[in-house]
Amino acid sequence: MNKKSFLRQYVETIVLAILAFTFIRSFVVEAYEIPTGSMIPAILIGDRLMIDKLAYRILRPSRGEIIVFKNPDGVTKIPLIKRVIALPGE
Repeated sequence: MNKKSFLRQYVETIVLAILAFTFIRSFVVEAYEIPTGSMIPAILIGDRLMIDKLAYRILRPSRGEIIVFKNPDGVTKIPLIKRVIALPGE
């Protein structure tokens, strides 16, 4: 095997890995770290969660589930992590 084909395979593998990582993080699952104590004692500061991004494209959240959503004030970039305690209409 010559040096050029080895380098090409190496670069192709890295590019495919980056594309796969970007797709998975954008559409499938993402990791979050808990920044505040608003969920103590269930979730502690510094705990890490893997959030499924596909579930709520198909299903609606149910009572007791933990959800992650963008801050509605639009200023703060930190996502909010809360437990669902009521459903629409309650």
